[in-house]
Amino acid sequence: MKLSRPVWMEIDHQQVRDNLEMIKKALKPATDLRLVLKDDAYSCGALAIGRTGWDFGIRNYAVSNMEEALELRQALPKANILVLGYTGEDMFEEALSHDISLALWNRPMAERLNQEALSQGKKAGIQLVVDTGLSRLGFLPDQASLEEIKAIVALEGLRLEGVYSHFARTETEDDQFSLDQIQTFKDFTQALEDMGIGPIFRHMSDSAGIIKFGEAGLEGVRSGALPIGSMTGRHVLKEDKKFPLKSAMSLYCRIARVQDFPAGRSVSYDGTFEAQAPIRVVTLPLGYGDGLPYALAGKMEVLIGGQRCRQIGAMNMDMIMVDATGVFCQQGDTVVLLGRQGQEEITLDDWSLWGGKSSTFFQAMLRDRIPKRHINL
Repeated sequence: MKLSRPVWMEIDHQQVRDNLEMIKKALKPATDLRLVLKDDAYSCGALAIGRTGWDFGIRNYAVSNMEEALELRQALPKANILVLGYTGEDMFEEALSHDISLALWNRPMAERLNQEALSQGKKAGIQLVVDTGLSRLGFLPDQASLEEIKAIVALEGLRLEGVYSHFARTETEDDQFSLDQIQTFKDFTQALEDMGIGPIFRHMSDSAGIIKFGEAGLEGVRSGALPIGSMTGRHVLKEDKKFPLKSAMSLYCRIARVQDFPAGRSVSYDGTFEAQAPIRVVTLPLGYGDGLPYALAGKMEVLIGGQRCRQIGAMNMDMIMVDATGVFCQQGDTVVLLGRQGQEEITLDDWSLWGGKSSTFFQAMLRDRIPKRHINL
C-alpha cells in the first residue's frame, strides 16, 4: 500500500475479531452485541470495522448520526442500523428510505416520524431512550413518560424495536450510582410491560458497563471501544482476566529530519523549550492538525529504535519535535507513536495518563487525514 504521506495508522482486524470473541465469551450466550461505529469507529474506519463485525456474525450496529448511518448502509445493506443521536425531521424520509432505525424521546418526534412513515407506506423502526441519570437524552422514568410511550407505540407507522438507557458514571468508582440506574431502568421497563407494551428488548451496558456489570440482566449490550481494544476509565476498572484488552490500532510515522544542536538551542515556537545540554532533535511529520492532543505537549513519548523519546517544545499543526539524544536514527526511520517497538510499548493509556482524559477521547481526536492501513482483513 502506497501512503500519501509518511504518517499512517495500522488497524489489525484479527485483533478486532479476537476482541469481539473476548466480549462474547464474557456475556450470556443469548445476549445481543450491538457494534457501535460512531466517529468512524473511534478513528479506526467504520466501514472496515463494520464489515469485520458482519463477518464475525454481528447484525446490529449503532452510529451517532444519519450521515454515518447512510455510509454504513452502503457497506452493509442488510445490517440493522440504529442512530443513537438526535435526527432532525428533515432526515426522516432518508431514514425510512434506507431502513434506518431512530432513537426517540418525546411524542412530537414520534408523531412526525409516524406521518412520514404512513406517507411512504412503511413502518419506521424506533428505539426509545430512557434518561436514568445521564441527563442527556431520553424519557424521564415517571408516570407521564409511561402515558406518552403508550400513545407512541399505538401509532400505526412505528415499530418498537427496543428501549435503552446509558450509564453516567462507569468511568468513576461510584458503582452504586450505576446500580441505581440499572434498577431504575428495569423498574421503568417492567412498568411498560405491565401496561401491555412488550416484550421489550432492552440494552444499557456500554464498553465500561460490560466490564463492570456484564449485560446487567438485560437482553443486549452496546460496544464500540472494546472491539478495537480501547477502554475509557481503565484506571478505575478492576482488573478482569475476561478482558485482556489489546489495541487493534497502532500509529506510526517516519523521521523527517535528525539534527544535533548545542546547549542553549531553543526548539519550536515561542521559545518554550531550551536545551540545557547538547541535544539531538528529531522532527516528525504530524501534529495537532492530525489530532495529536495539545494536552500532551511536552509530556508524550514516542519510540525511536525501541527507545522512549520525549516530545519537546510547542506542538505544531503538522510537525512535532522530540529529544532523541543518544539514539542512533536517520531520516526515513519508522517511529511509533502508539504501539510496540522492541521491548517498549506506548498505549492510549499512556496518553490518558499524560493528558488527563480518557483513552477513547484521545483516540477519537485522531483525524481522518491520517492514512489507514488495514491488515488481516
